[in-house]
Amino acid sequence: MKKLIKKYGHIWMLSYAFIYLPWFSRLQENVNKPYHVMHTVLDDLIPFNEYFIVPYLMWFLYVAATIAFFFFKNRDDYYRLCTFLFTGMTISLLVCTLFPNGTDFRPAIDPDKNIFCYLVSRLWSIDPCINVFPSIHVYNSVGVHIAICHSEELKKHPMIVRASGVLMVLICLATMFLKQHSVIDVVGALLMASVIYPIAYAPEAEKKYLQDSFSAVLFFRAKMKIVASDRARRENVPRHIRSSPLCLPGLTSSSRKCPVPACQCFLSRIFTAIENSRPPARTCAQKGGCLTIVFLIF
Repeated sequence: MKKLIKKYGHIWMLSYAFIYLPWFSRLQENVNKPYHVMHTVLDDLIPFNEYFIVPYLMWFLYVAATIAFFFFKNRDDYYRLCTFLFTGMTISLLVCTLFPNGTDFRPAIDPDKNIFCYLVSRLWSIDPCINVFPSIHVYNSVGVHIAICHSEELKKHPMIVRASGVLMVLICLATMFLKQHSVIDVVGALLMASVIYPIAYAPEAEKKYLQDSFSAVLFFRAKMKIVASDRARRENVPRHIRSSPLCLPGLTSSSRKCPVPACQCFLSRIFTAIENSRPPARTCAQKGGCLTIVFLIF
């Protein structure tokens, strides 16, 4: 049991559902209260198309399957994804609480026309046209696709990454073609994603930068060792001095005992000092997960 808890202890992040679902359900009860209408001219130019119900409903599987994949495969990617999703979802709830909003352009449809119209009618019967800004469908789709693009495991399968991109675009379009959201809702979700992205994924970029920097240090140090060894061999320097990649303290390049030029001695000492002072890399669980803890407490 202890091993299971240690292995899957990061499931605590999913307890956010106990905050989000009651809050969202409470907001959905405000259907008869006044709200700000989200409507633009572009919404009138976009025709209703019931076939977009397919990618719209695939959103639920898309998000759930991606969270499950990272839950079992990569804890850091899982924390980043959850931080991204839950932060935006909380902001959306706050916006809808303080700024009640909705749409007013759902057309009349015949549920008996085809299976797609029937599914749309069922969707509208349980999902009133309120609490639409910003669109969580759009925001979460973008977040899931970003996580897939950042995954080292999934980068080995480019077809999955491309399919994710296509599905993300279709879901975003579906919100407008099904008259679930206004163009304003979609734009708002995209802007929110651009703001939250650095918060969730900046630790990863920092970690990659550190790894690349220290790889360069190790490369130059090895290169200098080869150069020093070759020079020492040509000048018949004793082996016990030749084998050292660094110049001994107090020696200069003018000394016969030192096979390395002064500039290389200086750089080598700098590289060693940098390597010895390498800071411990923090995982995304320590960095990005802290933000989600704040929202869970809230």
